[in-house]
Amino acid sequence: IIINVTEAKPTSVIESKGQYVVLSKTGKIIEIDKEKKYSVPTVLGAELENVKLSSTVKYKDKNVKKYVDDILAAVGETGIKNIETVDISNLSKITLIRKNGFKIIIGTPENVEYKLKTAKAIMDGNVKDSDSTGILDVSLASADGGKSYLKDGAAAESSLQSSKPENSSAESSKPEESKTEESSQESSSEET
Repeated sequence: IIINVTEAKPTSVIESKGQYVVLSKTGKIIEIDKEKKYSVPTVLGAELENVKLSSTVKYKDKNVKKYVDDILAAVGETGIKNIETVDISNLSKITLIRKNGFKIIIGTPENVEYKLKTAKAIMDGNVKDSDSTGILDVSLASADGGKSYLKDGAAAESSLQSSKPENSSAESSKPEESKTEESSQESSSEET
């Protein structure tokens, strides 16, 4: 008889009641500590029930598990790197924060994959890894249209028209290139 054991790898950490609850991909609690040790996304705002080592994580709000799973899966699929925090404390303004402080506002948990594909397409053309004070709001992005807003550290705001992905199937990996209309704080511009 051969038994193969694979050590569970941390994929996220939930900050709960002053503790860091380390989770595997399957949602199993693999460690509980007072300090964050792993370079994986920390989920803020998720209330947990019965935190026990080696058990499956249980959220007070049963929907939160799906939201967290969907967000983390979409982050992995889109290739957005350096996500340090997933803040779900306000489910109408879910925010991802990169290690450098750059924020991606995805808003509600609906259409998360599309919103993050849009964010990735916008970031690839407009955001450098060193940008730390910017905010990208893709909360209104949808396959039916909608706008995304990029605000950099100099407080210049760009209005980015979201467009439908090249392929309307779920396998499409990124939205078409976005159009950029720049405006400064001093001048006003009309959205088209």
